[in-house]
This record gives sequence, structure tokens and C-alpha cells, in this order.
Amino acid sequence: MQSVRAKDKPLIDHVTNVLASRTFDPPTTSIVLDFSDNEYFTNKQLSLTVRMKDNDETEIVDTTGTVIDWKDGKDLSKKKIKKK
Repeated sequence: MQSVRAKDKPLIDHVTNVLASRTFDPPTTSIVLDFSDNEYFTNKQLSLTVRMKDNDETEIVDTTGTVIDWKDGKDLSKKKIKKK
């Protein structure tokens, strides 16, 4: 499981609501995060749904999530390389 990285921490202040749900047939976990206006992306809401293999909560079958609409130069998923 991935935790919050140091470079993601500025976004935490912009989370306004978190909704998590879980079903068992098939085993599925969903999380929805609502955000206030921020300098990183234009989405107001991001969601992620993870479906697990039947009767096996260690094997992921499918994931779906929101495509993040990053603002120019603010994509936190890309590594920044400084030239010397």
C-alpha cells in the first residue's frame, strides 16, 4: 500500500471531504476525495475503485480512477530533473 509522499502533502490542505465504501460480492473498495480550488489540478473530485479477485483480498482484478487534469508544470506524478 502506498502512503502519502512528501511532495503530495501540500494537497492534503485542499481535501474537503473523503468518502470510502466497501462491498463484498465482488470485493471492491472505493474512495472519493473532494478538493477545494488548488494550484495543482482543476478536478473538484478524484475517485479510485479497486476490485479484488473473488474470495481473495490480495489479488487485484481491476482498478478505475479519475484522470487528473493537471495544471501546467504542476503534475506531482512526474519527476522533476534539474540540469546543472
